[in-house]
Amino acid sequence: MSRRDEPPVVLSGRVVATTDKAVLVRVGNLEAWLPKSQVEALEDAVRDEEIEFECPAWLARDKGFDEG
Repeated sequence: MSRRDEPPVVLSGRVVATTDKAVLVRVGNLEAWLPKSQVEALEDAVRDEEIEFECPAWLARDKGFDEG
């Protein structure tokens, strides 16, 4: 199965910071920058917002969100 064939991972967290191109999210005890180009739901994210979003499985894995 290729990366593009994997179903997305649904994550819930808090927006910590934003830039024009990325959003820093906290999911549990882990924080990571996610590119807005890969996570459409983060395009209009606002700091301190609680958010649930779909993240490509490969990106969630790369950022450590699938480890617990």
